[in-house]
Amino acid sequence: LKDWEDNKLSNGSTYYADTVAYDHWSGLKLNLKRDSILKVFQKDRDSLSSVKIEVGAWMNAHSTDKNEDWVGTWYKETDTYKAGKVDSAFYHDENLIKNGKIVVVLDQRRTLPKGK
Repeated sequence: LKDWEDNKLSNGSTYYADTVAYDHWSGLKLNLKRDSILKVFQKDRDSLSSVKIEVGAWMNAHSTDKNEDWVGTWYKETDTYKAGKVDSAFYHDENLIKNGKIVVVLDQRRTLPKGK
């Protein structure tokens, strides 16, 4: 999240596995090699002039029956587009970790109430 906020997605090889499955909140589903998914992420990030992320909580979970490790994050993201539009929403991501790298990202989004 910090690298998304700071536009440093080139650091992705540090924490993404060789292949990543990504379920975007819009319904888009991708299963790509790390370099390809980072290009997708970078294209999205390039449409923004700034990003502000406020993490509310994160939690590690271990599934004993499947021997899987997951990290859940809850955060508010405020995006400023290069054209000047500002958009904020709450997000919840679930990340499956294998061998210290993210292999699955499940992304959910909830819009903020209007007028507040």
